[in-house]
Amino acid sequence: MKKSNTKNLYAFVLGREQKIALMELESVLRSFCFDFEIISPDKLVGVISNTSVDKFVTLINIKDAKIIEVSRLIERLGGTIKIFKIKAPRVPNIKTQVLNLISNQHRDGKLKYGISNYSSKALFKNLGFEIKKVLKRRNISSRFVQEKDGGVLSSAESYNGIFNKKGVEIGVFEDYVGILIAVTNPNEWSKRDFKKPRGDRFSGMIPPKLARMMVNIASSDVKSPRILDPFCGSGNILLEAVTLGYKIVGSDISKKAVADTRDNLEWLSKCYRIQINSLDKKVQEADATSTQFPSSDINTVVVTEPYLGTPKKQIMDEAEATSELIEIKKLYLEFLKNIYIQKDKIKLKKICLVFPAYEIENNESRSLFEEIVDEIENMGYTISCSLRYGRDYQVVKREIVLLEPEN
Repeated sequence: MKKSNTKNLYAFVLGREQKIALMELESVLRSFCFDFEIISPDKLVGVISNTSVDKFVTLINIKDAKIIEVSRLIERLGGTIKIFKIKAPRVPNIKTQVLNLISNQHRDGKLKYGISNYSSKALFKNLGFEIKKVLKRRNISSRFVQEKDGGVLSSAESYNGIFNKKGVEIGVFEDYVGILIAVTNPNEWSKRDFKKPRGDRFSGMIPPKLARMMVNIASSDVKSPRILDPFCGSGNILLEAVTLGYKIVGSDISKKAVADTRDNLEWLSKCYRIQINSLDKKVQEADATSTQFPSSDINTVVVTEPYLGTPKKQIMDEAEATSELIEIKKLYLEFLKNIYIQKDKIKLKKICLVFPAYEIENNESRSLFEEIVDEIENMGYTISCSLRYGRDYQVVKREIVLLEPEN
């Protein structure tokens, strides 16, 4: 790769679902009117770690932006783990280069530092401890935060061990080195995932990070929309939308789901000091295939995960998958027809919708979206994207689809 000027260059470390994370990142950069260019080859640079987990980095040139403006993006993004400001092209004498970057960041007190290697090249053995010896000779008290994940500090190690203690983390990339300017707070994600009062693990809940990514993707290019979730479940999508500052409306056919969502939103309001008025009106019991959605004087974006079928732990055969999809197909098509009829009343701009994709025998799969895509287009929707989300072992994967109603 041809090396770029490092003045406006940043490295974004993306999470496991890198394609969705990258789409979210581009959406948010556009939303905030950043002038940017993705310069990585094929947009993503994959690096294999010692734990056989892929780490994906995308290099982005962001023009005329202050570092603090770029660092604050981490507060909005769900799929980005870390942001590094690229400081210089990588040189052969990496030990001296990393040492200088670390020591230049020292101010007062004990210096906490770490090194994450996102390149395919092995670093100097015991580099972190060698640097500690040099710092000691310079009378700089230091603590080396050692990585446990194949040369890369996890978000928890970075945030709790370095970033939250005003330390310094150096990122070593294929052609550059950089300094960490932002890392996602794993404690906050964990709190919204596991500490809220209500949930339904059996039926399944959309992960908060995926909910955040979907909201960001769907709201791109739509100024200050209202977020509508007609299958709200326990409310994770609405919680993330509220956290981002959006107005919300939610519903579910299940009385329990409505009560759970209201309780979780009330909990969020207290934990994060966010004022949410009239919860009984914002979240109501309703059948998404037939209800009249609340009209709106602002644009509406639908972000939702309907029923994906009964939980599965084992690969299905063809007949079982067909039976499951027949019933779910009816739900999806009736919902899409119902909301399309009301698109003008609610000022519908986009729908970000989760479809189920089933793993079946003989290493094949069945995608509900692929089976009904023609019917969706015949209703009057255009399809912007379709991306899969899920771990290899999961029988039911999520297929994230972005739809826009035709005018």
